[in-house]
Amino acid sequence: MSETVLAIDIGSTKICAIIAEIENGTVNIQGHGVSKSQGIKKGAITNIELASKSIKKAVSDAKRISGSNITSATVSISNAYAKSLNSTGIVNIPHKDISIKEINRVMQTALYNANVPNEYEIIHVLPYNFRVDDQDFIEDPFGMNASRMEVDVNIIMTQKSNLSNLKKAVRSAGIEIDGIVLSGYASAIATMDEDEKELG
Repeated sequence: MSETVLAIDIGSTKICAIIAEIENGTVNIQGHGVSKSQGIKKGAITNIELASKSIKKAVSDAKRISGSNITSATVSISNAYAKSLNSTGIVNIPHKDISIKEINRVMQTALYNANVPNEYEIIHVLPYNFRVDDQDFIEDPFGMNASRMEVDVNIIMTQKSNLSNLKKAVRSAGIEIDGIVLSGYASAIATMDEDEKELG
């Protein structure tokens, strides 16, 4: 089954929009659009109306080429106002077998333990090390027998005000937001092979 997706990269010099069809893991580009960024400086929205017009132009060009009328997108934002911090979560495993529930619980514990400033919103929570009963670097703890599980995570966040203004600009362009991705993270994932992803 195929899925049509729209991705918008909002930069300080240009805005890129790509419409693609994804089927069985294969990505087929259907259309693209590029516009000069206006109302955006150093990755931050400085004029919502101008930024919205720039976004709308890039998306309209991509729609025209693809013939699609897609109305929602994943939006990539600048690293300029992003921060990251590390945190650790620890939980006991009452039934000795690690389930999805326990994995979610240890991730939530790591988030709870993090000192996220009030003016920031979390964009990504990236686990980079699971420990099961003091055994480090477990690739996937699901189904393992254990009495305790720990996780080390990297939390990526951005300023709430900047994110709110960006969302307003995108929605003013007639696009709903499916998700927000940090541009540096998206670029890293796109250029890494499977072995590099496993190595972190």
